[in-house]
Amino acid sequence: MEICQITTAIDRLRLIDLNQPKQADSIDVRSSFINLGDFDGGSVSLIKYAGETPWERHADGDEFLLLLDGELKVTLLEEAATEFLLTKGATCIIPRNVWHRSLADPQATLLALIASEHGPVSTAEDPRI
Repeated sequence: MEICQITTAIDRLRLIDLNQPKQADSIDVRSSFINLGDFDGGSVSLIKYAGETPWERHADGDEFLLLLDGELKVTLLEEAATEFLLTKGATCIIPRNVWHRSLADPQATLLALIASEHGPVSTAEDPRI
C-alpha cells in the first residue's frame, strides 16, 4: 500500500494544452498523467489539461472521475449523445464500453480511476461509425 499526498502530486502535474494543435498532435496525453497506483486491473491517475480530449472508451471497466479544479463538460455517446457539466468537487461514473470525451475550458484538474486497461482512442467525429 502506498500513501499519496494529492496536493503535492498536483503541484507536479504538467498542463496539457489540447487547444494548441502542435501539442495535441505531438504528445501522448497519457504520458503527462501522474499514476498514483494500480486499481482493479487499471489505474488511479491525476490529470490537468485544457481543451477537448479525443473520444475514448474502456471496454472492460467503468471510469470514476472526481473534478478537483475547474469545470469539465463530459459527452457520452450511447444511443444518442448526452452532455453534462462537472464542477469542482463533483464526481461521475462513466459506464464501461461507452465512448466519451471531455472539454476543459479553460482548464481542469481531475482524479480518474479506471478499472481496466485504458482502451481505444479516436479523433473521428463519431467513433461508433
